[in-house]
Amino acid sequence: MFNIGIVELVILFAAAVVVVGPQDLPKVARWIARVLRSIRNVINEFSSTMNIEEELKEVKEAGNLLKESVREINPVAEVTEELQKLKQATQADLKILTDLKSGLLDSSGGQDKNPISGSEKKET
Repeated sequence: MFNIGIVELVILFAAAVVVVGPQDLPKVARWIARVLRSIRNVINEFSSTMNIEEELKEVKEAGNLLKESVREINPVAEVTEELQKLKQATQADLKILTDLKSGLLDSSGGQDKNPISGSEKKET
């Protein structure tokens, strides 16, 4: 991390003993260790928060792409459109059959012939 050799460590230790004193040196060493641990924890937390935000951004982008894809596909709209076409065709066929029945009734004088049995049905 810091590229410190044995000679530099001995010099730092000697300076710490002179500045702090031999009796308070363990307390100062523990304090420095706690500070370094706290700094490391803050850096790790910040790093993980950034990773979470990046992942959240990716999830949001994927969600937007999914929404766009669903809008493009939209099977409900396609089925509704097909049902409308089928309804219009059925209504047109029903109108033709109704007109045909009216024409047959008019030409037969009000009698409805059953084309399957060949019998006539009289209205009363």
